[in-house]
Amino acid sequence: MTLLAILIALFATRQAVVPEYFRELRWSGRYIAMSERVLFRDIFHPAVCYGFFVVPLVAICWFVGTYQTAWFYDAVDFAISIVLLVSIIGDRQLESAMQPFLKRWQAQEWQAAYVYGEKLFRYNKIASPSDMLSQTITLFLLRLNQVLFSPIFWYVIFGSAGLMMYLLTSIAALPPAARDGIQVESESWRKIAQEFLQALDGIPARFVALSIALLCLNRKAFVVAFRRYRATDREAEIVLKLATASGLGFSDLPSDQELLASEGSARVHSVQDLKGNVLIFWVISIALLSLFGLAW
Repeated sequence: MTLLAILIALFATRQAVVPEYFRELRWSGRYIAMSERVLFRDIFHPAVCYGFFVVPLVAICWFVGTYQTAWFYDAVDFAISIVLLVSIIGDRQLESAMQPFLKRWQAQEWQAAYVYGEKLFRYNKIASPSDMLSQTITLFLLRLNQVLFSPIFWYVIFGSAGLMMYLLTSIAALPPAARDGIQVESESWRKIAQEFLQALDGIPARFVALSIALLCLNRKAFVVAFRRYRATDREAEIVLKLATASGLGFSDLPSDQELLASEGSARVHSVQDLKGNVLIFWVISIALLSLFGLAW
């Protein structure tokens, strides 16, 4: 059932047949507004507010998917899983959104590429086109992890409850402007969600790095997957960046503008191809786990 739900969700997102209500997470705006209006008060600790937001729906999914064995509950859990998966899986949409950036980049329109890239990713300080390219690829990898590999990972590990936990945490971690204009009264609980989301992204990122090491037969990527990093490091970001650079053999960027434009486009396409290979590797691995009864 786990593998079937993932395959259905991947097919639905690639065929663009997901209703906008789920694809744009419109239900989440109402849920956040209700939670803040009813539960989020200044008297509560931010961690309690985050728990109030996440725990109820996660508990329902856990109860339906774990403690009930009748076929009806299995069907409900299966339907919930598909709805949650199609709501968060968005790698193809992200790749489509990257196309205008690539066109501007190939045309060496650096400022136009920056303006469009800033809409997709929140850049740090940009000093040069090569710096912009490095940040774009890193943030692109991080977003791919968030809209594809992390949801699948937590779904395989903990079923619909794990998927709901990740989805609600990612929703809570969004900036207020990304929630259909809903004003957030308390910022502290959202910061807790952002920190927890980094932890939830870090573990799947290491499995992605391990997958890259196995697919590319690259020892450096294998080391990256198991290396211990500083507490101040954003684990998912640095793991994905180093593993991808090692697996694809990225070297220093050229200084020539024309070569830089060509190399940047090639690197983005290489990352997209690598993503597809890792996804196939994960699907086959999940199929084998399901065959031996080890998947959820």
